[in-house]
Amino acid sequence: MQQLELAATKKPALSALGADADSAGDLKDVAAKVFPDIAKRDPEKARNKLSDGLRPNHQQKLDIDELIPIVVQTVAKTHRSALIEYIISQLPKDSCEFRWLSKEEKVQRVTVTLSEMLPQFVSVLQQAQALVNGDRK
Repeated sequence: MQQLELAATKKPALSALGADADSAGDLKDVAAKVFPDIAKRDPEKARNKLSDGLRPNHQQKLDIDELIPIVVQTVAKTHRSALIEYIISQLPKDSCEFRWLSKEEKVQRVTVTLSEMLPQFVSVLQQAQALVNGDRK
């Protein structure tokens, strides 16, 4: 998969976070995840605070704990994250390998895992049945 495009700003990480916030859904809904206490009292205030935090030259800054719900919501909705891709792109080349998995690949991995575990599961069931029947092994 190709890396997501970022807006050309002096703060590409903030641009990536903004792209994630846009992808995560309505800004008011995203703000409710980032600032749940504020959103309960005043959803508009939470939305404005998040919007301000996503602007490069604004005094409002977002804490790392406030970034995580944005990324989680984005990945849950789109299966991608511009911020994660940006962070990975900053690591030294050949230091790690990163790619998003398709749904088909995830299903394939689970299928392989289950097929590898099946013989062990059958063995444990047979042992349990033997114990229930009074057989000792």
